[in-house]
Amino acid sequence: MAIRPKAEGPVLQRLRAKRDAEAVAEAARLESLRKEYGEVASNFRTLTDIRFRLLALLPIAAAATAALTSKNILQTSGFLLALFGLVATIGVATYNERNNQLYNELVGRAAAIERAIGVPDGAFAHRPKAWLTLSTPISWKVEHDNGIALIYGATICLWLTLLFAPVLEVCRVFLGKTWPQHFGFLAGVEPRPFVYFGALFLAVLSTSLFAWRFSRQMEVRRAGMRELAKRIVDQAKDIDLADRPDNQKLMELCADLFGGRSLIDGEQSAKETAKKQKRKNDGTEEKMRRRAKAYRALDPVELRTYIPAGSPDKEAAHWASLLCDLPPMWIHDCYTGRRS
Repeated sequence: MAIRPKAEGPVLQRLRAKRDAEAVAEAARLESLRKEYGEVASNFRTLTDIRFRLLALLPIAAAATAALTSKNILQTSGFLLALFGLVATIGVATYNERNNQLYNELVGRAAAIERAIGVPDGAFAHRPKAWLTLSTPISWKVEHDNGIALIYGATICLWLTLLFAPVLEVCRVFLGKTWPQHFGFLAGVEPRPFVYFGALFLAVLSTSLFAWRFSRQMEVRRAGMRELAKRIVDQAKDIDLADRPDNQKLMELCADLFGGRSLIDGEQSAKETAKKQKRKNDGTEEKMRRRAKAYRALDPVELRTYIPAGSPDKEAAHWASLLCDLPPMWIHDCYTGRRS
């Protein structure tokens, strides 16, 4: 006679059903991550292709335009063409810089997915760093940012040279005719060498100063954003979700991170004080408060679609990302010190 298996009790049945549901949910999560990984990799390739096309076409187009218009560089048409080329190059460089931000976040997201799905040696999670530095009179690190900066800098310098050349030519003629006793020698010199070398000097000087200023401002802004993200998570993790919209200091920090605060120390310059007052006037803090209240009003089940369950610091990082429009992983990395 066959032995019938003993029927499971209600408690065991519930435990088994819960375990099966968790297994199904985990399998669905891993499948979603794999699909997202494919999309992230596809977007990564697209941005890489866009970057390559821009870097290949922009300097070639600038050099070809300069060569074809060399005869009328010192005329008004040359000035207008150089001005158009400069504005277009700055626009493309701005677009490329935004693409770089998305590019870096895609790499970070792909690395996080690789760790989540159990790929120990993923291509994104273990990208080799830029390890080569050339020993030249000027130390040159072989990395993407330096190469991109060199190409865009050279292109902008070319357009500035073509832009300054007609201006210097007008100045040469004007000074030679207006004050011949002081600048009469300018009227008899060959204009092209004088104008071109002067324009090139001004272009290199202007480009170098702008690059230094841009690099400095970016570093200060990055440091300020990291410090603000750390402070927001440090405060928000100890405050209930319902009480966060009413916390004035927390809302000010979120407005600073969202609106573009630069300084990271306790002292604020008059410029930073004016920025803070402007954010109060233009409603940035009120926008942060409205967003915080909107998420506070959600029921617990719906809230988990925006803020997944986890440790208090991770939950606070997701909450801050919803208010400040920044990736939660980046905010949490700033809090833990991994992003430094």
